[in-house]
Amino acid sequence: MDADLKWIIGIGAGLLLSFATMLIGAFRNLANRISANSATLHTKIDKVKDDYVRRDDLDGHIQRIDENVRDLRHEMRENHTQVMEAIRGGKSP
Repeated sequence: MDADLKWIIGIGAGLLLSFATMLIGAFRNLANRISANSATLHTKIDKVKDDYVRRDDLDGHIQRIDENVRDLRHEMRENHTQVMEAIRGGKSP
């Protein structure tokens, strides 16, 4: 009976050791895949940073464009008024 118990304990320990080895191998494989994907992820993030503008920069540019359009409208109104006065010959209706 003693010999049978030793065999059972030996087989159990061997199975436990092989299971632990497979588990460690699986985690190492997973860690390697994560680190490989991490490099491509950082590359994609850097590309987005380079290709797109920041929101506050964009807002500043749009505000300047709005001001320029407002100034152009004002100038066009003044020019229209001057042209209409020139057509009328300076007479009021």
